[in-house]
Amino acid sequence: MCSIVAARIERPARLTVAALSTGEKPQLCSTLFLFVAHMVDEIPVKRSARRPDLTLRQQQLMALVAKSLTNKEIASQLNLSEFTVRNHIHRILKQVDAGSRSEAMETIRAYGYSISH
Repeated sequence: MCSIVAARIERPARLTVAALSTGEKPQLCSTLFLFVAHMVDEIPVKRSARRPDLTLRQQQLMALVAKSLTNKEIASQLNLSEFTVRNHIHRILKQVDAGSRSEAMETIRAYGYSISH
């Protein structure tokens, strides 16, 4: 997503710098920046606006993921099989539309869950 934003901002930013260096009025600059801000707002956000409903078990599991524990270590602490832990994590990743554990943690925290390290 950063590359999309960068591509959309690059030209207006260059025009703004060029305008300032030739003595153009700041009004032009603010107009360009408002235009860029509007374009960035239109970029679709991957995350759903609805907060995912994580079960207590999923929250417990993600708290252990936040501590960088392996599936085997998590299974041992929660008295589960390693397969069950892997299955839980897979479902959580799908539920929050994340591609990795760290992305899932970031998303879950962004939704307001207090999962600490």
